[in-house]
Amino acid sequence: PKKTSGVIMDIASLGFVVAAYRSCIWVIPGNASSECDMGQASFLEALKVIDHFSRHPDAAPDIAPVDMSRPVSIGGHSGGGKVALMVAALRDSPTYLVGTKYVEELDRDGGRLRAAAAL
Repeated sequence: PKKTSGVIMDIASLGFVVAAYRSCIWVIPGNASSECDMGQASFLEALKVIDHFSRHPDAAPDIAPVDMSRPVSIGGHSGGGKVALMVAALRDSPTYLVGTKYVEELDRDGGRLRAAAAL
């Protein structure tokens, strides 16, 4: 997003890979078709990015030279801060979100998204 592109470029200039997903950017209150469940499922998008690069580290070598042998970290502000905390909670507590509608997505494909939280 244009408003955050300066910060994204600054962080990337320090050697970090910055993945700013856009799949949840247009969340509109009352829109039942929102892929991110009105922002509640935004943490899944971050996990999908980590999962993708863990399975395909050379997916974009020219613009995102990813070294998945290095630690993965998530940061954010506003809703992104919530995402970072939710992913950390998934990593630290296997029972976090048990009994919610997100468990099916987390456990799909052998639990790849749960595994992404542990990276």
